[in-house]
Amino acid sequence: MTHYVESPAYYEIYQLAIQLRGRTPPLYEELLYDGALLLVNSHPALGQGVPLPHNAKYIGGHHLTATNTTLPKNLQTLLDNAKHGVIYLNLGGTVSEDLPLEVQRELLRVFRQLEQLVVWRHRGALQHVPGNVRLVQRAPHLALLKHPNTIMMITHGGFLSYMEAMYYGVPIIGIPVQEDQLLTVDIAASRGRAMKVSLSSAGMGYKLNEAIFEILGNYSYRSNAKQASALVRDRLVPASQELLYWVEHAMRTGGAPALRSPALQLSAIQRYYLDVAAVLLMVAWFLSKVAKLVKVYWDDYGTDTQYFEDKKNE
Repeated sequence: MTHYVESPAYYEIYQLAIQLRGRTPPLYEELLYDGALLLVNSHPALGQGVPLPHNAKYIGGHHLTATNTTLPKNLQTLLDNAKHGVIYLNLGGTVSEDLPLEVQRELLRVFRQLEQLVVWRHRGALQHVPGNVRLVQRAPHLALLKHPNTIMMITHGGFLSYMEAMYYGVPIIGIPVQEDQLLTVDIAASRGRAMKVSLSSAGMGYKLNEAIFEILGNYSYRSNAKQASALVRDRLVPASQELLYWVEHAMRTGGAPALRSPALQLSAIQRYYLDVAAVLLMVAWFLSKVAKLVKVYWDDYGTDTQYFEDKKNE
């Protein structure tokens, strides 16, 4: 991953920016082990718990506290009057527009059977759109999630969309497209916050309809999403303030050396346990010699025993 993805991206994106500031860009391999901070745009309640050094800080949701979450007046009125709730569909990027025509029709057939209002972020026009479906080209994403009538979100399963939905306590139906989205949706589903539907023309409408009614009829999904929201929001200070504090701390202390892992100071011998490997090899060599010696004595003992038995039989 480092060689094929991260290193080329570093030289392509950051090298010119560093040179324009009159500095010599360091080699990526050197920079990799000289980082002051690792700012993780996640939260332990959302991802998988992993051991991290002290200079790795979770700042997931830092963009949520200072974001304007007001809806346009017409959309605000529409959501306020949705007495059966709102289903928000956002597949991110241009996925919605790139869906096969048959899949788009299948989605509309499913939504036509619902009594809920469906807000679908979609650029362009669709034919035979039912009355309970509203197409919006630029959806005020966070404002839609924050509205109290929003009861679920249908998403491609990007981690940022997952984090934002959990921040506002909205369960999701994941239709993953790429590899990282598969992992995100699997994690959310394993914690009872989501259901997974495969993106395919065959039977997708039936599976999506089943997932929608499962979340509508089973309050545990909403409850688990609300619990995740409480965990993500329960911080000593807002994530945006924590992000600012740690960046300023690194600047004040010359790179926050006190937070860095002591493993960075280890020699190659210590880092790769070469001394331990050498001891184990010596022990193995010693045991092999002992085994050979035991075998020699065992063979001599067997020969002597056979000799005395032969003499006795004579």
